[in-house]
Order: sequence, then structure tokens, then C-alpha cells
Amino acid sequence: METFRVLFIAIVAFGLALYIRTYFTKKGVLAVIELFYRLNALTAKNARTREELGLMPQRLSERLMKRRDYRQAALHVLLHRGIIAVTEEGKLFLVEGLLDPSIRDSGRKVRSAGK
Repeated sequence: METFRVLFIAIVAFGLALYIRTYFTKKGVLAVIELFYRLNALTAKNARTREELGLMPQRLSERLMKRRDYRQAALHVLLHRGIIAVTEEGKLFLVEGLLDPSIRDSGRKVRSAGK
């Protein structure tokens, strides 16, 4: 019976860890998309570098002292799905046509509010 209890707690903890990671990655995806809209990086002509976007990976000292930056994981997901494209110069831009319409509409509101 004790083994069952330990196994149950381990499974619940693992599931909770996955849920938390997924939750923060989704928030990161929305933050990255909002950033691209705010900086108008929506075409290859207006593409931005990681530095301009503020999406540089954290240094070891920053990773030890600060919370994890889930925007890096979100950027990786968006790049893998083709929602963010890379120019020959290594600059990044958002491909609006691949976004869900509800996200696209909220991004346009962000862009128009920033003007």
C-alpha cells in the first residue's frame, strides 16, 4: 500500500510539472507574438534580430539567479512550426497567415494601441 501511495504522488507531481511547463510556454508564446506585433516585425523587410527583440538566451549567471524565461521555449516552438521565419541575415519575423485568427486579431489590437 505504501508503494502505491509513493507511485501515485510521483505520477501527480510529474503531471503537475508538465502542466506548469505547458502553461508558462503558452504564456511565452503569446508574449513573443505580442512582441513581434509591437515592433512591427511582420515581414522580411521589417525583420528584427534576437537582440532587437530582447530574446537572447539567458547567461548561466542569469539562469541561476532569475526565473526561467519561457520566451526561449516559445520562440523555439514558433520557429519549429514556421510561424516565425528567419531571413538570410538571421533576422526574425512573424508569418501572420499561420496564426490562429483570434491571436492575429488580438495582435493587431496590440499594434494599433502602440501607435
